[in-house]
Amino acid sequence: MTDIDLYVDLIKNGEVLGVGLGSSPEEWESRLGDDYLDDQRKGQWRRDYGLIEVSFQKREKKWECFGFSAQVHRLRPEKSGIVPGALERAYGRFELSPLFAELADRLDREGLHIEELGSPSMGGFVRHRARSSSFRAEVISSRGEEDGHELREILWSITIGRST
Repeated sequence: MTDIDLYVDLIKNGEVLGVGLGSSPEEWESRLGDDYLDDQRKGQWRRDYGLIEVSFQKREKKWECFGFSAQVHRLRPEKSGIVPGALERAYGRFELSPLFAELADRLDREGLHIEELGSPSMGGFVRHRARSSSFRAEVISSRGEEDGHELREILWSITIGRST
């Protein structure tokens, strides 16, 4: 499996290694491990696993996930440990600048058609989504290292949420 497989799983299934919306902090920890940073304030809780960020809120006195994201832009050679070990074991090596076209092609083959929601006011970013899924993906245009004239859309982040 590859990093693109993780992104497809995120978008199609709304899950990371079997946990997703509605899951508890303990369920996320059981899948991704205990190497995270917690930021809890004003009735919300954000858990940062590096590549994956999870947001929780209290419902009926229990914390549950209401959104999560893959912060793909954090994948940099100088930042080791960004990918949780469980994800590396499941999906292998992660590309530093995955092309959005590769993800979009895979999703299209899986029957999930992507539409662009970009806006000139987004500072070089373009947002994509599929009507039949609760995800959005942000991409940024970048010039290729091997061809300084070719613009490529690089995957920046994928967000899954109840109000995405």
